Amino acid sequence: MDWTNESMVILILNLGKTGLQDDYNFEHAIRLLPLPEQANILKKKFRNDQIKHLCNKLLQYFGCLIMVNHYDDRKLGELKFARDKFGKPVLQADNLNISFSMSNGEEYVCMYIWNHENDLLDYEVGIDIASINDLRCKEELELYTDIFTKEEYRTLYNCSKGEIQKLFAHYWSLKESYAKYLGIGLNIDLKKVDIGSIEKDQLKISKYIAGNLIEFQTFWIQPKRQEVISICYNRSSLSEKAKNNDKCEDCIPTIVEISFKELIHYLKPR
Repeated sequence: MDWTNESMVILILNLGKTGLQDDYNFEHAIRLLPLPEQANILKKKFRNDQIKHLCNKLLQYFGCLIMVNHYDDRKLGELKFARDKFGKPVLQADNLNISFSMSNGEEYVCMYIWNHENDLLDYEVGIDIASINDLRCKEELELYTDIFTKEEYRTLYNCSKGEIQKLFAHYWSLKESYAKYLGIGLNIDLKKVDIGSIEKDQLKISKYIAGNLIEFQTFWIQPKRQEVISICYNRSSLSEKAKNNDKCEDCIPTIVEISFKELIHYLKPR
C-alpha cells in the first residue's frame, strides 16, 4: 500500500529497531537535523532519552516532508517550524494546512499528521501514546484521584484485575491526547477532560468538551498490545465540504509503522 498520498496518517517508529545505541549510527542520524535541534537532543542527560528525542524529531521532519511534498519537492533543510504560545511545534508552510502532533512512548514514538486542506476550521490535532505499565497495581489508583472524575474512577476501580492496566492506559491516552490537541501539556486540569465511562476496547468516543464536539479514536499497537495510541480533533470544526466527503466522514487515519531505514533514506540529502 502506498500510504504517502493519504491525507490522514498515524506514523509509528519502534525505538528498539533503530540501531541508535551504536554511536556511529547515532552520529549519522543526528547530523540530518538542523544544529539547534541537535543541541536540544544532546542536552538530554541519558542516552536513551537522547535516542527517544532524536527519533521524535526525525519522525516529525519525515512526516511533514511527506505531506509538503504532495505539492512541491522540498528537502529537509527547507522545512521551517515555529512554536505556538504554549510551545507546541507548528509547521510553517504558506497556503498549506498541515497539522501534526507527536508523542513518545516506552517502545514507540508516534505522529498524527493531517493534511486537511480546508476540511478543518480548527486545525489542531492531538495524539498520545500510553503503556499498560503506567499503572502497576490497582492500589495505585488512589494517586490519581485528581486526574479522574468520580465516574471515571468508579469505572476503573470496578474493572477486573486483568484489565485495569489496559483501561488505565486507555483513559490516560485519551486525556493526554486532548491536552496535546490544546497544546498546553501539563498545564491542563485533566479531571476537566471528562471522558465518562468507557467500555473495554471502545475505539471511538465523541464528547462535548468546553463547548466543542471532540472526537477521539484509539488504536492498540499490535501484536503485543502493550501500548495504546489515542488521537483527537474538533469534529465541530469540520467544514461543510468535509462533511459531504465520504473520505472525511469517519476521519479514520491510515496507520503505518515506519522502518528506521526507510525514514533515514527519505531524509538524506538527494
